[in-house]
Amino acid sequence: AEQMTTLMNSMKMIHTLSRHYGSEVRMTNMFQRITNQLIVRCKHFIYQGKNQKILWEADPTKVISMMTDSIRLCKAYRAKYDETKEKLARMPMGNQFNFDCTVIFGKFDEFSQRLEKLIDMFSSIQQFRDLKGKNIDGMDSLVGKFDQLVNDFRLKGHDLLDFTKTAFERDFVEFTMHNSGLENAIQDFMETSLAKMSNIEKKLLLMAKF
Repeated sequence: AEQMTTLMNSMKMIHTLSRHYGSEVRMTNMFQRITNQLIVRCKHFIYQGKNQKILWEADPTKVISMMTDSIRLCKAYRAKYDETKEKLARMPMGNQFNFDCTVIFGKFDEFSQRLEKLIDMFSSIQQFRDLKGKNIDGMDSLVGKFDQLVNDFRLKGHDLLDFTKTAFERDFVEFTMHNSGLENAIQDFMETSLAKMSNIEKKLLLMAKF
């Protein structure tokens, strides 16, 4: 947040004092370049300076954390822009931040939307890993189907952070549909397993595992 405040103060000063960047078009272009660079830095942060393979091999909770931090950066960037715009509006005689926000923030919004979908995916991966670790009798088949679902998605070869590639969207919808089916199957398995048990202590133990 502090860095974003410094950035926006600098942009405000440039817009106010610079003849070259006194126009809305030039300032919009400058903001757009900053947005693009922030996305590049977020990708580097999430990929840890490597490539997407690292995400499939990393702890899902760490992947989710890095993606959440990147979304938080996007929100802080937009919030500080809006805050600066409001401050300038209270001084109507000065240069204003009346720039095209779709141009400035559009890519960051699309990037954040991609991250939110990936967070859903890696949250499911973490949940199934946790479930696998419980060693519940009869769950091997469902866990195995999920592992195959993830492996099939990996084989698609998507650059997970490239939000410009729409092929990912189609495959993500398919993944979500199959994953939803597996989650429903787990719920049915849990209900059936509990119904078969007459021992209350065993029921409570199984419920605790789930």
